[in-house]
Amino acid sequence: DPTIAAGLRAINWILGQVNWSVQPSGTEKADEEAAAFLDSCRDDMSHVWGKSIRDGLTSVVFGWCLPGDAQVLDGNGKPQSIDSVLVGQSVLTNTGYARTVEAKSQRYFNGDLVEIKVRGQALPLRVTKEHRVWTQSGWKPAGDIRKGDILRQPGIPLAPGGDHLSGWLIGMYLAEGHRRGDSKTTILFSVHEKEAKELAQRLGEWQATHSIDKRERVLAVAQTGASVHAIHKATGVDGRAIKRWVAGEDTKRGRPTVCIVRKHAATVGLTDSIFRALIDEWVDVAPRGAHVGSYHKGLRRLPTERDFARGILEGWIAGDGHDGSATNGTITGTTVSENLAWQMLLIAGSLGIPANLSKQSRSGRRGLVWRVSVTPQKYMQRGKDSQKVAAARKLRDEGLSYPKIARALGISWRAAWLRLQPGKGPFIQGLQSIATPDGILRKVQTVESVPYTGFVYDLQVAVDHTFLSAGCVVSNSWLEVTYKVRN
Repeated sequence: DPTIAAGLRAINWILGQVNWSVQPSGTEKADEEAAAFLDSCRDDMSHVWGKSIRDGLTSVVFGWCLPGDAQVLDGNGKPQSIDSVLVGQSVLTNTGYARTVEAKSQRYFNGDLVEIKVRGQALPLRVTKEHRVWTQSGWKPAGDIRKGDILRQPGIPLAPGGDHLSGWLIGMYLAEGHRRGDSKTTILFSVHEKEAKELAQRLGEWQATHSIDKRERVLAVAQTGASVHAIHKATGVDGRAIKRWVAGEDTKRGRPTVCIVRKHAATVGLTDSIFRALIDEWVDVAPRGAHVGSYHKGLRRLPTERDFARGILEGWIAGDGHDGSATNGTITGTTVSENLAWQMLLIAGSLGIPANLSKQSRSGRRGLVWRVSVTPQKYMQRGKDSQKVAAARKLRDEGLSYPKIARALGISWRAAWLRLQPGKGPFIQGLQSIATPDGILRKVQTVESVPYTGFVYDLQVAVDHTFLSAGCVVSNSWLEVTYKVRN
């Protein structure tokens, strides 16, 4: 038990600080020589300063911690306060994999925390000053991190392949989808009138390839004498559809319909039990019959295939995004779901797309709006923007000001200024983040000490011994300190 081990270590340390003395056992010369020899041996084995400090630190079992409201990303990429994390659940680590929480600690703390604000992250990282944080140059105690240091937000591992169209429709549902309370199978999308035709076409393409193929697979597996449960595990089709198909009946399936509800607004609907099963498999839903609002939306789990993940991001951006690539080099997706915002941030980073997360209050309404800003592919390398750069330089050489250059190119004056800066493209200036194979690198903006009184917490995570807080990688220090105590 680590607590008992810490107590024994503390007793041992206290005994080591007692002012011991050696007295001769007699009056003879040999007794005095023996006492002098023993005293010299005691001095040789006395505590040195480094050992005293080490023993003192290891007598505190949980030395490096986070405050209770610190956000930790669970195994599905959803934020959760560390005080509500339970032993046995999973959290994301520096490898991007979900690992099991083996133990959780808490202690009372009264002192200063280190608050690290990172560019492109909506929440600051708050930890005790000894807690180690992963930087581009390796592990550093939070108290040693300075402005300008680079921190890493890891991505999630993605295998090649996946169904891009299914991912796109799931992303669009996360942005604009809902379901009719009186129907078990009808999915509705509320979109702009201009987007309705394209969405209906994509739904038709998905239905033609997935619904028919799945029915044939269900019937093929059913011919082997498999049970409904076995067919469901083999094909992913829900039990109601399996029973209907095996009995020779048709499922509730119709063509996508478009209804113009008001000026520039349309509703696209699809009644298909297979498509409904796809949505239920990937999207968090409320109890049957209840309205699923934006606050409830999020992915049940993170995608594992690259094309499928890209489809989810692109579909969500198509529904809830604003294209500002012509002015500031970014496309911004907006949601009131904090879970969804963090998941999209992770997906973008895993695809090698620089992304930022920000939040702001909703004007006149309660709650927050979360914004995920991503850089489209054409802005990720400055060479792909070479035509406008060359045009901007030519106009500058002709003596035009930045506002006039901006009007001539149809961009903002800031975008024109960015294109004329040597070695700096719009995405570097606008996002302050760089995508690498290991994740997104972000600059530290400020480092401050903030007073804190209350409980602090730490986790022991299997295998990787790390977890993510505010999008940054922090060390599994509980395990390290306990290891020292046990040894």
